[in-house]
Amino acid sequence: MGNSEKFNKDENLDKDYGSAFNLEEESKVGFFDVLKEFKKLDYKYLIPIGKIFDSRLFHKKAVQWVLFFGLLPLIFSWFADKFGLNFEEVVWLVEIYFCLFWALYFHALIGPSKNIWRRGIGYALFTAAIGIPILLSMQTLPVIRSLYADTNSNNLIENLIGFLLGVGILEETTKALPLIIFSLRKKTPMTAREGIFLGFLSGLGFAASEGVTYTIRATVNAIQYGAASGQVMTFLDRVMTAPLQHSSWAGVTGWFIATASKREKKWPVVVVGILCMALLHGLYDTFSNTLIGIIVAGVGFVVFMGYLSQKDE
Repeated sequence: MGNSEKFNKDENLDKDYGSAFNLEEESKVGFFDVLKEFKKLDYKYLIPIGKIFDSRLFHKKAVQWVLFFGLLPLIFSWFADKFGLNFEEVVWLVEIYFCLFWALYFHALIGPSKNIWRRGIGYALFTAAIGIPILLSMQTLPVIRSLYADTNSNNLIENLIGFLLGVGILEETTKALPLIIFSLRKKTPMTAREGIFLGFLSGLGFAASEGVTYTIRATVNAIQYGAASGQVMTFLDRVMTAPLQHSSWAGVTGWFIATASKREKKWPVVVVGILCMALLHGLYDTFSNTLIGIIVAGVGFVVFMGYLSQKDE
């Protein structure tokens, strides 16, 4: 190797070492510059601890709603694990969760008094624990048993008659029962909103009990036949849509009962209310697996909101 070549090689090495040294110096400078940028940040604005934990924030309805419904499933999971709840008991917890969702939503919308709120919970428990067993007993009677059998018929007319005269009338009467027994007999008239809310909660009690039964049945079928999609969709319907449907129909009946409480002749108004909701109920059940059923369900929700906006006489 010549001297000139050796000189060029040494020069290149010096350049490489120099470049590495410069890069190291630049990286040090860049690192400290980044630190300076972090120091310049307004951390009181970026992490407002005082505002986040301000007691006034927890008084807001939206914050309370998010905390309650966000944490309740975790509480239920802990509770189920702690006490070793079986499948049926866990399904009850899930039904209660979604029924609470609708109850609190319409409580905020309707704004009933605390007394009406407590009575409504009592009515829901009455319907679930007493009303439904009465309904199941009535289904064993000859004529009613025949009507319920028609709901499984392949004939559309028989199917419609079974759902209208059997399921519709009996189930809507069951949900109206606590209002008829405990509220209609009182001398003090109910306001329309009180009647709607009491009926709504009675409907939630009915939907919760029925939903548990249908969910367990669908789960057994899923295990037996190895098809879980039907179970999932049944579960979704029974915990979310069905409670709103049953409560909407029962809420409208509650409006009729509240209206009847102001009249001398009470029963005609109550009967008209039950029959109207039995019609919607029966039509929905008849066509529940079709687009017609979806339309009927939507009509039911609109009817409920319409009566909710209806003023007292």
